[in-house]
Amino acid sequence: MYQPLQCCMPQFLSLANDDRIQKDEKVFQIELAGLDMSQANIIIESYCLLITITLQVCNVIANHRTEYNLKNRLLGVMGFVNALIILSYIAYILVDGKPEYSLWNNIFVGVCYAGGAVLTELFGEYAFAIVQEKKDRGIWLRPVIRAICTAAVILDFLSIFNGSYFSTMNGFHVRGPYYVLNQIFMLCIILIVIIYIAIESKEMKKNVIALIMYGFFPALSTILQIFVQDYVLLYPAITLSLLIIYVVSYLEQSEELHQKNDELQKAMAETELAKKAAEHANASKSDFLSSMSHDIRTPLNAIIGMTDIAIENIDDQKQAVQNLNVVKTSSKHLLSLVNDVLDLSMIESGKMTISETEFILPDLLSETMRIIWPLASAKKQDLSLETEGIQNEFYLGDMPRMHQILVNILSNAVKYTPSEGKIVLKVEEKRAEDGHSAVLTISCTDNGIGIAKEYQDQIFEPFVREVKTTVNPIEGTGLGLAIVNDIVKAMHGTVKVISEKGMGSAFILAIPLGLADEEKMLQRFADVKDLSLLVVCDEPADCSIVCLSEKDGAYPYDICSSADILSGMQKTEKQYDAVLCRSMYRQAETIHVLRNQYPASSLIFNCKASDINEERKYLDAGADMVMYGPIFRTSLYEEFETMILKKKIGVNHDEYLKGKNVMIVEDQAINYLIVEHMMKNAGASVWKAENGMEAVDLFLGSAVGQFDLIMMDIMMPVMDGYAAASKIRSARRTDAKTVPMIAMTANAFEEDIQRSKSYGMNAHLSKPLDPQMVKETVLHLLKH
Repeated sequence: MYQPLQCCMPQFLSLANDDRIQKDEKVFQIELAGLDMSQANIIIESYCLLITITLQVCNVIANHRTEYNLKNRLLGVMGFVNALIILSYIAYILVDGKPEYSLWNNIFVGVCYAGGAVLTELFGEYAFAIVQEKKDRGIWLRPVIRAICTAAVILDFLSIFNGSYFSTMNGFHVRGPYYVLNQIFMLCIILIVIIYIAIESKEMKKNVIALIMYGFFPALSTILQIFVQDYVLLYPAITLSLLIIYVVSYLEQSEELHQKNDELQKAMAETELAKKAAEHANASKSDFLSSMSHDIRTPLNAIIGMTDIAIENIDDQKQAVQNLNVVKTSSKHLLSLVNDVLDLSMIESGKMTISETEFILPDLLSETMRIIWPLASAKKQDLSLETEGIQNEFYLGDMPRMHQILVNILSNAVKYTPSEGKIVLKVEEKRAEDGHSAVLTISCTDNGIGIAKEYQDQIFEPFVREVKTTVNPIEGTGLGLAIVNDIVKAMHGTVKVISEKGMGSAFILAIPLGLADEEKMLQRFADVKDLSLLVVCDEPADCSIVCLSEKDGAYPYDICSSADILSGMQKTEKQYDAVLCRSMYRQAETIHVLRNQYPASSLIFNCKASDINEERKYLDAGADMVMYGPIFRTSLYEEFETMILKKKIGVNHDEYLKGKNVMIVEDQAINYLIVEHMMKNAGASVWKAENGMEAVDLFLGSAVGQFDLIMMDIMMPVMDGYAAASKIRSARRTDAKTVPMIAMTANAFEEDIQRSKSYGMNAHLSKPLDPQMVKETVLHLLKH
């Protein structure tokens, strides 16, 4: 970056022509003046050299414990070149005017010129290095400047011998014929770099001012040297510029260190928080394992103990049945504990997926309430289901996960609500403006023990319970709400709790769901949706069946009151396919009269969940079945289908597979015996296959249409259930595509269900098998 000084004085320039040599006295005076100027220059340059050395030492000290980056390396090289130029210039001053040292004069000046070209190139390199720290891209200007400055260095050294840029006359340094051209050329390079710095100022930030000053002082000195025949303090100016760059660089490094220190402090704080969180999590997990050990051993103790008692009292049938019922209840509780742990494990591993399949909202609600009603009834709790604004029954979403959510929050409410308490599950629908989606707001409110304020923020974290099961008779893992929270978030919904200690709790969930194609979903009810219906109700609000809207101002069914039935006012010759009784008083008597008046009709009694213990009384009075809570259109249609199927099968509804041939594919002997017992009790003839290959051979060797149902295990030797199902479906026979197949497996996640269906299974049952679920699934498949 330095351009060599015109170091001779104006009086020495006159020595270029021998015929203009002045008189000896005048020359002597000039020499004395030159001697004074030389001494001053040596002192100034010595200070510049000292500053340069100091900067170099500072650079080494500042970076001796850190890895040198490109900028620091360039600063070191620039300082070294600057020191070399200053030393050469001092040596030049000492030999200037001594003819015997003319060659050395040229060499020292040549080093100054060449060093200036090198510093010019390093100036550009430093600017490029700053830009490349901010953004990774090539700089086309770099090779151009490198080439030009390299050529300048070569020409400067050649000038030592040909005098094109400078020469020596009588021992004094004088300008060469191309000196001005050389200076202008290097000035242009400096200006180009300055312009580049200005363009990239956003990337260089604080370095911009320092770099522009670094280029400005040498540029200004070069211009003065071109037009002024006197000495200009170029090297002190350059040293000052170098000092500025060093200062800015160290300030920037200091700022970076402060920033890294702040980041380190922040990271340490976060690490400390993470450490405390980990310690809290470990403590929670330790508490969880302690509670889990207690919770698992409790039902296991009941299972083992009651089994031993049942064996000892095998001759006392009543006692044995009571003991086995305890075993059954404890087994279900143990299964729920295992399911919670497996669900959380899957969620934490990131393997949980949310499917989007068509489902019927009333089915979801009825299945949930069927599970919770016995639990609430055992504690004599008032459990009710309310609906508001429900216009749609068909949705797109993950029904098994929705079912899991509802069962978890309701079972929690049952656990923490005392006997004879009240629990209300309310479902509201808010349709979106696009008409293709809706938000289901589900609230579960109870008047139980409530949750303390300090635990409400932690209640959705895994392993957290306000009271440990080891000191509290209420059993559980503390995972239910954590699982609910994770599933709801995965569905892009929200969940919150409102609670007060001793006053009860309310869990409120908002879940966005897509709306399914109603016309398509209703096609499955084509054989029952036009059945004639009589609705018996006493309250005007009860006359409307949810989602079975009015047509032309009238309901699509006949309506009367229980008083009309009991008084005989509803005497008509018209017969109905079904009668829905929603009587508020004298229910059994009303049912009895309806049965006598409409003997061929399917009679359904609709009552509140609190009347669950009265179900036997309604059935004895003549009702074919009892439905609880609000009645949905699809719920009614499904009951119609069940009653029609029951009439087809016969009076004994338990033998729903009478006359049917069922193939059971199961490699585990105990599991096979369980399924065989279910099928034979339902009246079926059973065929056995121990693996998938045997199942395929048995099916292909049978007569077309021989098998009415195939129950297929998945994990088997020789050939698994997926491969066997695929081979059966691809067989070239008419019943290969239509024979119902049900997967039986311990894999209970949604992705397992979808995989079973992708291989041709019609349904998926998770082990351990629930007899009621098996029955409902089989009936559903056989009626289509």
